[in-house]
Amino acid sequence: RAWPSSSACSTAASVPSAPRQRRPRRMSYQELEEVLPTKSVEASADVPTWSTRQVSEWVLQLGCEGHVASEFTKQRVTGDLMHELTEKHLEALGIDKVGMRLLVMREIARLRRKARAKQRFEVVWQATGLRPVEGPLDWLRQKIFCVACCDTKPDKYKLTNSSLILTQKDHSKASGFFSKAKRTRTIDLDSIAGVTANNSSELCDCGCVPDTIEIDLDDEQGLDPVEHLYVAHGEGSDIAAKITLAIEEAEAAVPMEMHR
Repeated sequence: RAWPSSSACSTAASVPSAPRQRRPRRMSYQELEEVLPTKSVEASADVPTWSTRQVSEWVLQLGCEGHVASEFTKQRVTGDLMHELTEKHLEALGIDKVGMRLLVMREIARLRRKARAKQRFEVVWQATGLRPVEGPLDWLRQKIFCVACCDTKPDKYKLTNSSLILTQKDHSKASGFFSKAKRTRTIDLDSIAGVTANNSSELCDCGCVPDTIEIDLDDEQGLDPVEHLYVAHGEGSDIAAKITLAIEEAEAAVPMEMHR
């Protein structure tokens, strides 16, 4: 048997062995932090009136860290600015996790919808309708007694930021001519094409004759005409201006909601 020479052994011994590569350790599912969906936080007050402290407390309730809440205070984020925040703003405020940013954006959108719904149904004006003059005898009686005839079931008018709610005499055939039945009708402000006030200015008027407000609807929508509104003497122009302003504000709010 031939033994290898000493030179061959020395050559083989000089060759370094390749290091054994270690496979990266896989992270098991149990080692991941389990995060449950965060429930919505109920707002205790109107969001636009929140101070920086209230905004920071709301951020903490959502699960953000303390330094993030402090950054909201440092950057002077108040309640009236909450609706203007974007995801880039939240990232600049220190919210580095994508899920947390999406959570805050979702809750801000929820607060916006809640505030918008409250604003839509906020009452701008309401009044009780007066009895109009019905014929010469009715006109003569009102002139003699200088009072409007009493109505046990007067009309009711209510104006909100989204609709005009009218409770008036039902003139449908089913109610009958002598019926005193009332019906309530809700008219969206976006369906009103015009508002006209007619101030009473009769000779020897003692202030009993009410002003008349005419509501013109959009003809393209095919809606039934609206009965005239009878309001206190001398208040017709102011009430018509309130209705017109509410219509303009409702129209301006639609593009803002679409943009958001």
